[in-house]
Order: sequence, then structure tokens, then C-alpha cells
Amino acid sequence: MGILSTLDEKILQIYEKTNHYCYKKFGTDKYDLAQKCDTASSITMAGAGSYYVIYGFNHGLYAHMIIGGTLSALGFLKFSLSKKSNSFEKSRELSIIERTGAIIKPTKNPSRVWWMIYAAGLLSWGLHDLVNKGKDEYAINLGLICLGFSTSMHESASYFRDTTMFPPKKKKAPWYKRAYQSLTSLVKKQAPVAVEANRCESLEQKSLEQIIS
Repeated sequence: MGILSTLDEKILQIYEKTNHYCYKKFGTDKYDLAQKCDTASSITMAGAGSYYVIYGFNHGLYAHMIIGGTLSALGFLKFSLSKKSNSFEKSRELSIIERTGAIIKPTKNPSRVWWMIYAAGLLSWGLHDLVNKGKDEYAINLGLICLGFSTSMHESASYFRDTTMFPPKKKKAPWYKRAYQSLTSLVKKQAPVAVEANRCESLEQKSLEQIIS
């Protein structure tokens, strides 16, 4: 378990750096990042279930259809539960920090390393067979890839929840909102210029008409 604990700590340091960067750059906290990972995990779990259902339907394998349906249902359930859990844990941790000023220390969880290895195995297996096997196997291999990604995102959420909780600050708007705001601001700035240009053109036209007449 010593090697796994060391690996767990090393991996956690990577997530800690990512958390710190995102906090400085975008104003997000560790629970925002954890929820993004949980959402990705939920979506790909539901996707894996869909591919299992398709594979089972195409090959008449009812067990795959049942497993796939269960996975899809669990994916939707996970999304709902993770939102509530992350919101509750965030409020609880902020309350502890406000009352005591103490930062909650990360917990060691060496089993996460095994799950990460398992996820990498599923991804490798799915990608290998997707490239080397026929189209009849596409659905099951895409299901394996989705399941591997879902597992890795689930463990990533766990790692993010174990990073430092920084003080809340204003979050930076997503890039598409910033682009929209910049565009609307540019249009508003150009509008008075266009109106002024039209007014000058109108006055010039009137002056010419007076001279001609």
C-alpha cells in the first residue's frame, strides 16, 4: 500500500496545481471542478449504457441490453446526486473555514490509483478493439471507451474534492459570453459613429442641393 499511497499523493499534487491555476485564471473553486468532472462522468456513463443497449439489440443479447439500461439510468441518477452532494460539501467546508479558519486536510485514498489504472485499461482496450475489429463491434468498444472515461472522471472529481478550498471570488464569464459582450460593446461604440456619419452626409447633400438651386 506504500507505493499506492505515494502515487495517490503525486496524482493529488497535479490536481492541486490544476485547482490553483483555475482559481487564479477563472475564479472557480475545487467543487466547481469536481462538478464538471462528475457531469462528464455521468454523461459518459449514460453514453456507455446506450452503446451497450445498441450492441445487445443488434446481437440479440438481452443481458447487454439490461446492463446498458441500468448504466444509463445510473448516469442520470449520478448527475442529480453529485450536484446536491457537491453543493452540500461546499457549504459545509466554507462554514468550517469561516468558523475556525482551519483548512480541511486532504484524505489519502490509495484505491483511487487502482480505479485510475482500471479506467486506463478500459480506454486502451476499447481503443485497440475499435481500430482492429470490425464494424459489428463498434458499439461495444465505444461503450468500453465511455465507461473508462466515466471512471477516470469520477476519480478526478474525488481528487479535486481533496484539494485546497480557496476563498470565493467573482468567476470569470465563459469565453462565449465574453466574446458576445465584446461584440455588443463594439457594435454600441460603432453605432454613434455611423449615426454621425449619416448626419454629416445628409447635411452635405442639402448644401449641394442649395448650391445647385
